[in-house]
Amino acid sequence: MNIIFLGTSFNSAEILSSLIENNKNVVMVITNTSKKGSRGKLEEPAVKLLAQKHNIFCYQTDNVSSKESIDIIKQYNPDLFITAAFSQFLKQNFLNIAPTINVHPSLLPKYRGATPIQSAIINGEKVTGVSIIKTVLKMDAGDILLQEKCEILDDETSGELSLRLWKIGRELIIKAVNLIENNKATYEPQNENAVTICKTFKKEDAKLNFELEASALKNQILGYNPWPVSYCFYENKMLKIYKAEVNNDSEVNKLFSSTEPGEIVSANKQIFIMCKNNSILKVIELQLEGGKRMSARDFLNGRKLNGRLN
Repeated sequence: MNIIFLGTSFNSAEILSSLIENNKNVVMVITNTSKKGSRGKLEEPAVKLLAQKHNIFCYQTDNVSSKESIDIIKQYNPDLFITAAFSQFLKQNFLNIAPTINVHPSLLPKYRGATPIQSAIINGEKVTGVSIIKTVLKMDAGDILLQEKCEILDDETSGELSLRLWKIGRELIIKAVNLIENNKATYEPQNENAVTICKTFKKEDAKLNFELEASALKNQILGYNPWPVSYCFYENKMLKIYKAEVNNDSEVNKLFSSTEPGEIVSANKQIFIMCKNNSILKVIELQLEGGKRMSARDFLNGRKLNGRLN
């Protein structure tokens, strides 16, 4: 079976690596064109580097459904396309070439879209997972071939959860290809009544609103780590918060001068923020503009953090 793989990022490379390690016949890799990074240096997609390492032809394009791309792809006689974290929309002329399956890090039909891992954490989900689906024209709406659940840990960031989910994807994609190769694949339609959509985030989405309860802010902080990172402002400087937890010690309330959301206090090498309904957020890891990312304890060496956040 001739497989063509489509992806770009480190997460995509996890899936491609699994296909290669399990001796699946990947005849071609498709990825986006290389872009210049913030320092002007050309940054090569992770899957391109992996393909080159294993002498697999890598085709780079920003329009995989163009006539030029389609003509090149057909020369490799694909029997199956596999996509993983591939940002381009696949048009019908592409989908008509061969069956296509996608690795999606959520329990579809929940969290269709570009940010399923972040969205699950931000929304306080306790369980998520990985789905292998048939790709159709409508985004993430294809029938489900395989799914595996995964518990979300209490203090897990989206970056940490992502690593675990894509490792599940490594195993699941091999099971999926084996089923297809042996003509044993069966697909289950998604329940359209249970569909949820997740949006693409912008940096400004990560600004903290202390009119929310501490539990919601904790989830937001974990969900936006490592990008775009939750933030607020302290004395006109950006304060990024990478990790936090809900404080359950009632004695901490006595440290505050009021119950107004946004007040921040430090005591005993710990940092606390007043939130909605007298709930309190304990900051674990942070970074003040112009400084380094560090633990709250290290941050408070030689300084205090008292006042208001906005």
